[in-house]
Amino acid sequence: FWLMALSRIGALRCILIDSIKPFLAAILAYVFLGEHFVAQVLIGMAITTAGILLVATDKATKSQSKADEDTAKGIECKSREQASGAALECPNANEGSCSDKEIQLDDKNQASSTETQDHTSQVSARATNSPGTTCHSLASGYSFAALNCTFDVLAAVITKAHAKHLTTLHINLVRFGGAGLQLFVLIVAARCIAQARRKPPADWCVPAPLSWRGWCIMCIGTLLATVVCPALSQLALFQIDLSIYTTRISMGPVWSLPVGMIAKRERASLRAVAGSLLAAGGIVPLALSIRS
Repeated sequence: FWLMALSRIGALRCILIDSIKPFLAAILAYVFLGEHFVAQVLIGMAITTAGILLVATDKATKSQSKADEDTAKGIECKSREQASGAALECPNANEGSCSDKEIQLDDKNQASSTETQDHTSQVSARATNSPGTTCHSLASGYSFAALNCTFDVLAAVITKAHAKHLTTLHINLVRFGGAGLQLFVLIVAARCIAQARRKPPADWCVPAPLSWRGWCIMCIGTLLATVVCPALSQLALFQIDLSIYTTRISMGPVWSLPVGMIAKRERASLRAVAGSLLAAGGIVPLALSIRS
């Protein structure tokens, strides 16, 4: 649902919808788990969520701007190549022997200029709007984002209510083992169908052409993402309130900021730094509520 929402309403609106997850968790935890609202927790959730939104929307805006700039540069280079190619075809333009080609060159230049202007207006529109432009696309995108948020919180509620007797390894075995089995069956079925139709299998059915180093890095990342991280998350789920747990696991954009600065030497904007400090400040009342 997250990917379908992302393709329809864009990253910014998906992040905004996802920011209601801690508050939805607080409501469902009160209804199904008997966890009570505490003003201190709600204040900490609001402060932390505001900081996360500052960091996440800053990153999404930068990514969209970079993509738009790359596309605009590509169109501009293409129009220049067309213009220079047409000029080379007419070396005797001053003698009047290429009047027809000159007219074609002018037409091409005008068409390229119009295309560039149209793209500029599209880029400006995308700066304030998401990829989905129709009402149906926006409605379906918001619906998918809301469903993703709801199912994520419901899964945490069900796990905390009915899986207390299980260990984190058991929970993650059911979670990722089942997903891996379903994906394996889907890949086998897709390859059999492609073979029966005598067509090459889809790209997602074929192993990625990675080197040994690439496969090792991917396996390490998979181990951290599907074993270590979920195990620690499940331990935290049974130790603290669901609303606090959901708020803390939503801080991925904040943690990615120092990682990007160290690993990729990315520069952090003042907005991202302010959001990180705000999110860290919101953790203080959450931590104090746990101690009390």
